Amino acid sequence: MNKVNLLVILLMVLGLNAYAQASLKPIPDKSTVTFKIKNSGINVEGKIGGLNGNIQWNAGNASLSKIELQASSSSIQTGVNARDNHLKKEDYFDVVKFPVLDFKSTGISAQGKEYSVQGILTIKGKSKPIAVVVRTTEYTNTTLFEGNFEINRLDFGIGSSSWILSDLVKINFSILASK
Repeated sequence: MNKVNLLVILLMVLGLNAYAQASLKPIPDKSTVTFKIKNSGINVEGKIGGLNGNIQWNAGNASLSKIELQASSSSIQTGVNARDNHLKKEDYFDVVKFPVLDFKSTGISAQGKEYSVQGILTIKGKSKPIAVVVRTTEYTNTTLFEGNFEINRLDFGIGSSSWILSDLVKINFSILASK
């Protein structure tokens, strides 16, 4: 009888985990990915759009979660058309050859009320591991994912070494995803 009870409990737990898993999609017009980089000592800010992807989210068991996001490299905007056009060229984002920026999680774990998300970021055909602390807010039919991280643009072949342009890029995101 103990084996039967254990089996029933195991099936209930597995069933609850399956129920808790939410399949979410980013809402592009309610999500933002912004960046900041110093150019001649002045902060230049911009945004990247065209966000899409899939998020399999399980707040109760984060290790079962999976995030795959893409953004359009040609959507880069800094508020200055000439700069935006330059960033789209071969020496920066090469949007013709590399139209997509890509992130795929490789592991997610809970850290109190936040989540540690490890993954692979691919820009301009170069893939690098990153770690991001993500905060979530759950609503009735949506979940908000927020966080920030930094990258070295040279690791991804974006531009070249420069005395004027910082290598460090700060990236912030606020992604609202719906069921």
